[in-house]
Amino acid sequence: MGDVRNVTGLLAGPGVTRFVLALLVICYHFTPLRSGNFAVCCFYILSGYWITKMWKQKYSKGNQPQLVFLISRWLRIAPMLMLCTALVLLLPIDRSGATLGWLLRQALIIGCTGTYVPLAPAWSLDVELQFYLAFATFAPWLFSLKQPSRVLGWLVVISLTISLGAAVIIGNIIKPWLWIWLPLFLAGMWLETASYTPTRRHVLTSVGILFIALGLCLAVTPLRPFIWHIQRINLTPEQLTVLPLRTSLDLIASLIAIPLLAAPLTSKSFGTDAFLGRMSFPLYLWHWIPHTAFVTGILKTGLFPWVDVSVAVLGSLAGGFLLTLVDIQTDWLRSIVISWVYRSLNKHPKVI
Repeated sequence: MGDVRNVTGLLAGPGVTRFVLALLVICYHFTPLRSGNFAVCCFYILSGYWITKMWKQKYSKGNQPQLVFLISRWLRIAPMLMLCTALVLLLPIDRSGATLGWLLRQALIIGCTGTYVPLAPAWSLDVELQFYLAFATFAPWLFSLKQPSRVLGWLVVISLTISLGAAVIIGNIIKPWLWIWLPLFLAGMWLETASYTPTRRHVLTSVGILFIALGLCLAVTPLRPFIWHIQRINLTPEQLTVLPLRTSLDLIASLIAIPLLAAPLTSKSFGTDAFLGRMSFPLYLWHWIPHTAFVTGILKTGLFPWVDVSVAVLGSLAGGFLLTLVDIQTDWLRSIVISWVYRSLNKHPKVI
């Protein structure tokens, strides 16, 4: 029932889901479609699910699980982030902010974004590492409770109330602050802990609501900025009033999409699906480099603008593919480090 191929009749799996979300981020940066923040919100929900699953099945069974968990997660993110950051700095952009302190923050990831952000997608990884740190701190207590899913359900409601309230009062707050995005991670944790399996009705209802909302935003002019980037100078007074609500809409839309996100999670990922899932992270980071080359005019062909965009998008896909191959081939380095950590903790080597 939880397999999206059974629920919707589509040939899709957990890897395809992540890959599609990465494509939505690319669309956000190369087209006027405002799909990027929604995709990142969905990524956070999936992150909460997979981190909880891995913790319960692997990390929690070893010695000093919090330490091993944080090292393993850092090794999964940091190398690709630092590689893409180094590559974007090779382009003709302002490098005045690349100080020693800034370089150290890139290595730590937490606090890596600020006034100087040459690799825009890095902000979401800052939030991701904050979540890992919070998870490692509270997971042992949380999963010692008799009904952690009930606690998580209440935490989702409370944190969502705070996030939506702040988004309405402050306005668009696309910032690397964990508390804004916390309800999404918690929702993903609840998915795994409650063993939620969406029914066909759940999935179709989720898709229906999202399509109705999309149709309304297309049809009703004042709502169009919710899904379409319009230069501020061209916005009507009515459209200006909805701008501060966009973060709130992204949060709500991603939570509505939970049945759609959860449907393929029980499917086993093999072959192409597994590769596409693995490719989503390098693609998510790498695409900013062709985007920067496009913005700075390096990829300008002298033909039509859509040709330049097409070249940049194809470069994003090709680079993401190649970096995925590199990432797969260097897994042994990460395995060595994790095995060393286990040995130093007087445990038998066990790769996570």
